Amino acid sequence: MWAVFMGFIGILYPPVGDFYRYTRDFYFYKELDWSEFLMAISLKFDYLLAFLSYFFGKLNLNFDLVRFIYNFVAYLLLGSVFLKLTERNSALSSDRKTRILALVLFIPFSISLFLFRFFFSMILFVYGTYLIIEDKKKRGWLFVVLSVLNHFSFLIFFLALIFQRWGLFKFNRRIIVVLGVCGFFCGGLIVHLVMDYLPTDIVNQFSVYIDGYWAGDFLKDRSIWYKIQQFLGNLVVYCGVGTFILLYPSKPNRLVAWVNSLLLLAVVSSPFVVMYGRFMIVLLYGIKMFLLYSYDNSIMSKRYLHVLFMCMIISNMTELWGVRRQLSISREKQLFCSSSIGILTNHYSEEWIDDNVYESGDFKHD
Repeated sequence: MWAVFMGFIGILYPPVGDFYRYTRDFYFYKELDWSEFLMAISLKFDYLLAFLSYFFGKLNLNFDLVRFIYNFVAYLLLGSVFLKLTERNSALSSDRKTRILALVLFIPFSISLFLFRFFFSMILFVYGTYLIIEDKKKRGWLFVVLSVLNHFSFLIFFLALIFQRWGLFKFNRRIIVVLGVCGFFCGGLIVHLVMDYLPTDIVNQFSVYIDGYWAGDFLKDRSIWYKIQQFLGNLVVYCGVGTFILLYPSKPNRLVAWVNSLLLLAVVSSPFVVMYGRFMIVLLYGIKMFLLYSYDNSIMSKRYLHVLFMCMIISNMTELWGVRRQLSISREKQLFCSSSIGILTNHYSEEWIDDNVYESGDFKHD
């Protein structure tokens, strides 16, 4: 039921920002025949949303339904992982209060996060990895591949997962700390060295985050309040990393090795602001899985869980603050006055978009 509710929130969220671009792509693909469509997407590496857009257009379905699907599937998969983690840990399954805290920590209340292609791919990747590492189910690779097809940057995480399956990243605590510190200070050099050996098409996909405006220059156009909001939103990630290091086991298992791979990818990306922020959130989900997996009802485990719970509350509040302007023109109030059918048929028309959204994706306001 919670997944359906969050799907409703997704479909009512307005097509602004990146969603404006997704919607424009939908109307573009809708007018193409099959050969023209294949030619258009051959210039891209992100196929999942493009195929959904094309087939939705040909079936005369509203593109808004894609936002429902993304949010619904994301919360459904997150819920599945949470239930498996808590049911297999007797310290959590037998303590209702602690399980509620763990639930709030693991499954955030986010209006728009999983509507973005990157973060929806993150959920596909996390779910697939859990199936592979803990359930030992090969179908987990399907979700990992889908995460790459939805957002090409997950090719990096896909490769890291393969290396982890080959036995890499099972470091002791001292080594992972040293590697993390070295990666943090030498990340820019490492990334540029790796890019020199990659095909041009792949380099072009990442260049906007490494050398372009979104590598860090965009912060000059942001207010101090935006920077404070970003710091508070990421506070749970920093506390999560500290918790992971403090609880680091003497004998790292497959899950710990996977989190190590995410940690190293995150610290190496630290010079590039947008990439770093995104990779840190992927790391956070690995740490959350580790925390719920290793929770043993000890005083230290309870303390760390409570600290991360409070940080997650702060993160949720800052996320809501960050989308306050978007919510001012959204239709979320229909949650209280419309039927399920009415919500599922909600549609932001091209006329509404032209009247309310600039070509930059920002909505028109006084």
